[in-house]
Amino acid sequence: MATAKTQPEQFEQVYRAMQARVSRRSLFKIAGATGLGLTLGTGLLGKGPLLRETAMMRAVAQSDEDIQTIIDIAVTAEAMAVTLIGGAIASAEAGNYNREIPEFVVEILKAARAEEQFHYEYLTEAGATPLTTTFTIPDSALLTDYNTLFSTVVTLDTAFVAAYMTAATRFAELGQPELVKVAYQIAGVEAEHRVLANYALGVRPANNYGFYPNLFSTVGEAAAALQELGFIGGTGTQVSYPGPGEIDASNVMNTEPGGPSATCDVPMMPVAGDTVLVAPLTPDQEVPGPGDPDAFGFAKVYVRPSAGEVCVRLSVALMEPPTGAHVHEAPRGEAGPVVVPLPLPEGGLVDGCVSADVDLLTDIANNPENYYVNIHTASYPAGAVRGQLMRQ
Repeated sequence: MATAKTQPEQFEQVYRAMQARVSRRSLFKIAGATGLGLTLGTGLLGKGPLLRETAMMRAVAQSDEDIQTIIDIAVTAEAMAVTLIGGAIASAEAGNYNREIPEFVVEILKAARAEEQFHYEYLTEAGATPLTTTFTIPDSALLTDYNTLFSTVVTLDTAFVAAYMTAATRFAELGQPELVKVAYQIAGVEAEHRVLANYALGVRPANNYGFYPNLFSTVGEAAAALQELGFIGGTGTQVSYPGPGEIDASNVMNTEPGGPSATCDVPMMPVAGDTVLVAPLTPDQEVPGPGDPDAFGFAKVYVRPSAGEVCVRLSVALMEPPTGAHVHEAPRGEAGPVVVPLPLPEGGLVDGCVSADVDLLTDIANNPENYYVNIHTASYPAGAVRGQLMRQ
């Protein structure tokens, strides 16, 4: 019989599965070295691409996900939740679990399923299209073992909260206050589901997070994580949305988002006179190398000679905290000196501006191919990832 995991073990499971496993190497293995299409393969689902090319390339490299990409990924996760919870409810009512799930807990599951369905309906009405509506159960114990079921709910809901946190950040950047509000309204419900699953497992206190972990730098990473964990395109039993049984919403209130929205302040936007440069950050560009094989990222640089400053958005996935971030001067294939120190992307993401010499900024704007962005870590002091600047 499986045993309930302690909270540190649960967090380690989430962290390893959702962050360390979603490495540049594993994403590129899925997407292809050039990022041209994440597919499930006709032998499994026959559904064609799971993510559109542009969406996967954003997820792997840029972090500049648009609204359609984010809500398509979100509605897929909601469809998966509706489907899997439906299977759990049906299995519980058939008495298939090795430990009886009390009726009041089944009622909680029914309410949770209905809530996920309301999320699904809101997102589809907003124009979202699921990337797939067929899912796989990676471990058959999900439908027979009490602890496996609720441990999985804890893991997935921790990831869902993190994904909506990331989505809310991007919605704010895109000036969409209504979507920011809805993202937090949904994340709050997912957090309740996690607490109830923890309670069912016997974790005390069940509400044991002061702050939820930030697991993703892009929403696309959450989609990739679900595939890595075997819920999308896996080799287990296939289940299709909405899963077995009727959806029971009799005990759920506030079935549509409401209330006021705050104004979104967009912190990093180009202004008149900017030269906008970009750089996909990868370990194989490091010279002399090697870079960190499990790291990747993206830099967007706004060069402002008239203001004597350079502004940057850095989004990186690293296995350890960054120790330095710079613009260096050298062409591709060569190492060069630091010319502009950049703010550190602590937590994987940073927006910021720094002062720099006007003549230097003018040269960067006119000759970006002679400059590159480098991110350093303790294990890779010469550089974990690097990217040659180019015009957007």
